[in-house]
Amino acid sequence: MLRLREPKTFGQRKNKPATRVPNRVFIIACEGKTEEAYFKAFDKPQYRIYVKNENIQIEVLERQDKKDTKSFPTYIMQLLEEYQDYYGVDNEELWLVIDRDKQNLSKIQLIEIIEQCAKKNYNIALSNPCFELWLLLHIKDLTTYSEEENLKIFQNKKERAKSKKRFLEKELSTLLDGYKKEKIQPEKFLPHIQLAIQRAKLLPLQAGLNEVDNLGTTVYTLVEKIS
Repeated sequence: MLRLREPKTFGQRKNKPATRVPNRVFIIACEGKTEEAYFKAFDKPQYRIYVKNENIQIEVLERQDKKDTKSFPTYIMQLLEEYQDYYGVDNEELWLVIDRDKQNLSKIQLIEIIEQCAKKNYNIALSNPCFELWLLLHIKDLTTYSEEENLKIFQNKKERAKSKKRFLEKELSTLLDGYKKEKIQPEKFLPHIQLAIQRAKLLPLQAGLNEVDNLGTTVYTLVEKIS
């Protein structure tokens, strides 16, 4: 793909000459390695068949400190603010990809973040309980699960106190014969993007502020523009 610039670490701008300026650039700030790996895959030659417009660029913002493990939305939003302050915005869509994260974020705090993003023209792709739900929708329709299983998906708890994996991560591992958050295999998901979009549109969580506690993911609103 023809690129305008490489992914940036703030303070270390890297420019690469381009023969064509993309007509749209998607700037994405994510909470975790899983989300980063998923969206970076769209920019790789072997996965470009899943991008509907050859003349777009997808850029995932990288943190300067690779050891920084902060993942709450207010911190991630700072990546977009730094980007905007440093480079400005021309033909770009700025996206914040976050989880509901009830353990670290109250509903009031999340709604405040959504309202701040609206003022700054940032788009939000929200998943409840987490991004793994979006990945699961590539593989399986939630209507095939029992009511009890859907509750487990929604709660996404660890089944054992000493377990490192929560329910959705374990479910993906079972369905895919192995799954690692930090090293997903895009080829197992990207061919099924359209199915994931259709399934996500049927879930209770959509765009309304009063819906943030519902099961679902609006990641499809971003992916639908790309794929």
